[in-house]
Amino acid sequence: MTKPFTLTLCIIIKDGGDGLSDTIMSAARYIDELILVDTSTRHLTFSIANAYNATLLRMPSQFSYREALQAAIKEASCDWILLLDEGDRIEAYSSTCLPQLLSQPAANSFRCKRITSEPDHSVTAEAVPVLFRNSPHLPRNLSFLTQVPLQGDTAGIQAQLCPFTIYRSVSLAQLQSQVDQMKQQTVHPSLPYWAALPHYYKGEYGLAIDALNKALRLMAKDSIYTSHARVRLAQSYLLMQQFEQCLQTVEQALVLDPDYPDLHYVRGAAYLGLEQWGAAAAALLQCAASCSMTRYYISDCDIDPIACYRLAASCYNRNHAIEEMMELMDLVLSNCALPAK
Repeated sequence: MTKPFTLTLCIIIKDGGDGLSDTIMSAARYIDELILVDTSTRHLTFSIANAYNATLLRMPSQFSYREALQAAIKEASCDWILLLDEGDRIEAYSSTCLPQLLSQPAANSFRCKRITSEPDHSVTAEAVPVLFRNSPHLPRNLSFLTQVPLQGDTAGIQAQLCPFTIYRSVSLAQLQSQVDQMKQQTVHPSLPYWAALPHYYKGEYGLAIDALNKALRLMAKDSIYTSHARVRLAQSYLLMQQFEQCLQTVEQALVLDPDYPDLHYVRGAAYLGLEQWGAAAAALLQCAASCSMTRYYISDCDIDPIACYRLAASCYNRNHAIEEMMELMDLVLSNCALPAK
């Protein structure tokens, strides 16, 4: 049976091919064409390109990520283009979901959920546009490929959410390499944020605080990286036990991101440090409520609403609010399956 569409997979290689085969194999069942753009200095990808009959483009490391994407898109000849980085792995909800998705005649682009395991083993997630129709009318400046909140549009292109997830793991060495590559480029709007992260992951929280404060003064207020930076700054203050500064940072961030669960979680933890049990319970309950908001995909804290209820109940107990504590524990028990005896 003839496929109703064809799909090109474009992979940007920055670390010399580490994890490249895993990326290709995760998408192999769906693709008709493979284009590899190698911007690393190790050039270990020739044998992999031969093994998968791929088109291999080599670009000097000083070329920007945007220029690498433009080179890949220019070579693509299929109906649709899927953009991944080496080390990314896609996991579809079913074997037929992607063909059904791309068969929609009115669709032009799709976003997917990308889950990243950070160097400290925390998890972040975001909605990223990675799948779009190959068309002569496709904008070539790639401005629509930036990360956006789940309900947002990008450069006038309505990007629907597609039924697969991208999984990515980032080591500290990979992060530092990414920052070094960004520094070689003339302009990169999110460089101040990324440059601050190695300090955070190394536990250099004082340096992270200075770097993140400088980054936030330079970054656009509506950037998804700005939301990440605010949480990292609040977490750094929290880990330095500077609870008042942490709370001040959280309150400022909540003006722009009122339903961001991680901010409420960090605020609750800061109030716990100050032994303000009532305020801590209120923040944890707000965190649990915010977890149901579908607008946000970011979660650094791997938040469990039931765990928030339990911790809030403990705060009520410390505050001698027995009635509120019992009400929360009833809610926890009603949502927990007890093991069979």
